[in-house]
Amino acid sequence: MKRYWIFALSIAVALVFAACSDSKDSPSGNDPTDGDAPDGDNSDGDAPEDGEFVSAGSGAGDRNYDGGDELGDGDAPSEDDGDDGEREIVEADLFRVAGTYIYVLNQYRGLAIVDFSDPAKMRVVGRLALEGYPKEMFVENGVAVILLTNLIEEEGDTLRSASRVVSVDVSDAAEPAIVEQFPIAGTLNDSRLVGDVVYVVASVQPWWDWCHQPEDSDYTIEIASINIADPKNVYLADSLSFQGSGWSVYVNQNAMFVATPGWDWYGWEEGGHSEITYIDISDPAGLMAQRDTFDAAATIPDRFKMHQQGDVFAVTSVTSSWNGDTYFETFDVSNPDDVVLSARLKIMEEENLYASQYSGTRAYIVTFRNTDPLFVVDFADAKNPAVLGTLEIPGWSTHLEIRGTRLYGVGVDNSDNWKTKVALFDVADPTAPTQLSMVTLGEGYSWSEALYDWKAFKVYDELGLILVPTSGWDGNWYAYVNQLNLIGIEGDALVKHGAVVSDTAVRRGFVAGDYLASLSETKLQLIDHSDLDKPKVVAEARLASYVNSLSKCGAAICDTSDGWGGNLRLRQFDAENPSDTPIWESDILDQANSWGAGAIHNESGRVYVFAENYGWWYGEDMAGDRAFSGYGEEEGGRKIHAFDFSNPAAPVFLGTATLPANQNGYYYYYGDTQGFLAGDVFYSLAETEWQEDGSVLYGLDFFDLSDLENARKTDHVGDLSPLFGYSYYAQTQAVEDGAAVWAPDCDLFGDDGDGRRLLKCYAVKLDASDPAAVRETARINIPGQLIGLSADKRRIASIDRQYIPSTEPDYTGCSLSLEILSHDGERATRLASIPLTEDMYCWWNGSYSDGDTVEPDEPPRTDGDETEPVDGDVAVDGDSSGGGDTPPEPELAAKLAATDAEGAPEEQPFYFAGAQIDGDRIYVVRQQSYWGYYEDGGVVSDDECGYYGYDYEATMKVEIYSLTTGDLERTVALDGADSWSKVDGGGLLLRGYTYGERGNSFSAVYMDANGDTTVVDSGEVANYGYSWYYYASGQAVRLGDALYIPYGWAGIKKVEL
Repeated sequence: MKRYWIFALSIAVALVFAACSDSKDSPSGNDPTDGDAPDGDNSDGDAPEDGEFVSAGSGAGDRNYDGGDELGDGDAPSEDDGDDGEREIVEADLFRVAGTYIYVLNQYRGLAIVDFSDPAKMRVVGRLALEGYPKEMFVENGVAVILLTNLIEEEGDTLRSASRVVSVDVSDAAEPAIVEQFPIAGTLNDSRLVGDVVYVVASVQPWWDWCHQPEDSDYTIEIASINIADPKNVYLADSLSFQGSGWSVYVNQNAMFVATPGWDWYGWEEGGHSEITYIDISDPAGLMAQRDTFDAAATIPDRFKMHQQGDVFAVTSVTSSWNGDTYFETFDVSNPDDVVLSARLKIMEEENLYASQYSGTRAYIVTFRNTDPLFVVDFADAKNPAVLGTLEIPGWSTHLEIRGTRLYGVGVDNSDNWKTKVALFDVADPTAPTQLSMVTLGEGYSWSEALYDWKAFKVYDELGLILVPTSGWDGNWYAYVNQLNLIGIEGDALVKHGAVVSDTAVRRGFVAGDYLASLSETKLQLIDHSDLDKPKVVAEARLASYVNSLSKCGAAICDTSDGWGGNLRLRQFDAENPSDTPIWESDILDQANSWGAGAIHNESGRVYVFAENYGWWYGEDMAGDRAFSGYGEEEGGRKIHAFDFSNPAAPVFLGTATLPANQNGYYYYYGDTQGFLAGDVFYSLAETEWQEDGSVLYGLDFFDLSDLENARKTDHVGDLSPLFGYSYYAQTQAVEDGAAVWAPDCDLFGDDGDGRRLLKCYAVKLDASDPAAVRETARINIPGQLIGLSADKRRIASIDRQYIPSTEPDYTGCSLSLEILSHDGERATRLASIPLTEDMYCWWNGSYSDGDTVEPDEPPRTDGDETEPVDGDVAVDGDSSGGGDTPPEPELAAKLAATDAEGAPEEQPFYFAGAQIDGDRIYVVRQQSYWGYYEDGGVVSDDECGYYGYDYEATMKVEIYSLTTGDLERTVALDGADSWSKVDGGGLLLRGYTYGERGNSFSAVYMDANGDTTVVDSGEVANYGYSWYYYASGQAVRLGDALYIPYGWAGIKKVEL
């Protein structure tokens, strides 16, 4: 057992992923076999007492810079003060253009080398997978120096955050190869290439690694210098370590200044100072020397708050991250071992500090509270700095670029929604700075990576062009748009030209030869900008593609691209050689701001892609005026896109049906709530009404989709009251049956004599052979809520809830059971009852009005016949025993453990984690998990420390029951598994999360036609790369003898069965 120490938030995230329960139940070691079950309920022909199935009801319804200072091809202001022209300063970035190659760092797939020698045929020619988060890189003389952070290293029983500098030989673009690796402790903050030396700064922050609150002395700054003068002999030249935790790093040709912020364990220390350490880097080979450490008045948020001019070092700082006091200071650094404060000037009180920039002995500083003051500060007399002029305008700038007496700023205009803006300032007269021009980007809300990462803001003087990426809602808040914006510089004016749309957020726009380029995490686009108002994409190179959930498309495998990314597509993958690159994809499908866009339904060679746009609905405010109220159907709508996959080699788009909005979009994620019946009839389960007690009524809508372009709603069946509603235990579902659909419903039956409600629940069959006149043809009383039917529709599976007997009855004690029943169209007969939980809180989401109450003098309905238990066995108090042989456990390979229900430690019970019907079988999933919190080997309480170390172990057990007989056929337990999803084609996919490996292991469990159980291990971890908490959750597909598992950004894993 390994002990891992992780930040507290990780515990909450992992707990959600593990779907942990407060259930204290542990299944009996006596699994029901050959018709026997716990509590004596698994008896062939067993019926409810008095002929009624009754369930339990209830009375309630249910600018820390992220280390992200990054830039492109040297088009940013240099920190060089001009004292030494021999050592060029180069910034690292996510990309580099060298000749006809573009080198790209992708956070999901590592290094990609793109050849654009023939622009129309731009393509990726080389790749190199990298461990960790690829932060930025340099490319010089055939060597790429790549900075990786967010790595995890083990030190004893503890995980430590770490970084690494990797030198890669890229002289052969098709075969990039790692040459050297240099480990760096902590998390990378910043870097520079000065001459032939790469300087890297990292912070070791113990709050990420340990539970205790660290002392100030525990924080350290790590600096490494790596000499790359000889591409064949890249080496570590020197390293330094000293106390501190800063992320603000200023570098010139001879010195580095590292600022440690004034902050305590819980945030910035009000009024706290910063310590600035002077590092001598004048040695061109990379040797370093630590010189003096001196104090600034307050916290220094980023590198642009510092500047050296000759022997004067200027600093801008702020006392708080929110509405603090801003100070400007000058220091005499003529003696690096004895830095002396020259002057301190308070610039502004109680405002946020944003952009700042220096030019010679001038500083330009932006603060904001209600307006944006731009201050011009002169420090030619270092002992008497003075504010020369001020300009107040709406919004604020987060970064400034200086071009002589002009400033280009990127920031936020908050006068109308919140939009990214670009502004042009004239500071020729420092006493009266003016704003010459300003443009806003986006129609509604817009955001840009340039707001916190200055390297995303590109000013190309020779082209008279500014490139800024944005993401945001359009003017109607209808669609989310990612784009690269082209802004012209024409004299004193900024002119907003065209934009190039991208599937996902644009991170950089830059010049590549005679073209522009737009870089996102998924694609590199090459752009012809000869017409600035109508820029044209001439080529695209796919960098990464996320595969989360797979579905069958006839005999093919498909998924849908991310609908939230702005462009929904249906994609088909090569079943023989699957990867993250589709072999076919549709045009962009209309889905707008769809929640859960991309659900796929496969029906007899046709494939339907669902998408829903909520739109907005409006109500009246207290003054009676029309005001925004929330999501709704007034301006919303559903889209169903149809494709013919009868020939997978040539899919055909058939058209789009437009339907009214579904009020409850959660159903697109949870439960089988929509589908197609015989005769092109589409049904959809919808929430219809919230009740005063917080419960919900449901209904079924029916549509005729025989003519897609003229689809119409034909009927509605309402006022259905399922037992559980949204509950994790049994999502409300509808089950197809030819031209009919089955749905769950419950009525209020009475109480149990202790004032607790009893409900009478049903499986309701609705015949939609005439979609304009849907009629109820069966209402069968069943225990609990319908969750599915067998393949022949003659067996029913439901989940029931019963009160636990108690001397003090309340609503906090209930048990759950899986019920397997046969039916004759009128009455149900219990075949098996399998305990699921023995202790859970009783709550429900249905609505049961007084009109549904069965009066005491009304004879109860009789559904089923009482029969004796099979073989005369009687189960008492949760124990069961009976005749028949227990099926042997399957043999599992490698790390997978096959066990029966016995042997689980008492303190680690198995709890119910879901059920899935597969033909004539039902898979019941139970999970056993263990969490332990430790500090130095001892258990700590939650209030001792907000940051925990933890041990986590999990096992999932799959019980496979026959829907024909109710018998348990197989039990399979898999160590390490802690979540599951169904496999399209039969079976379950079980996943295990490995914290040290930051990824998922996968195993598939299924039974074949002969009743043999197969367990298949995928063989490798699906790794997210840099993320600490990656958790894949998608559906796999089984086609013939192959299993296709979605591996996220790593594509698709094919496993031979």
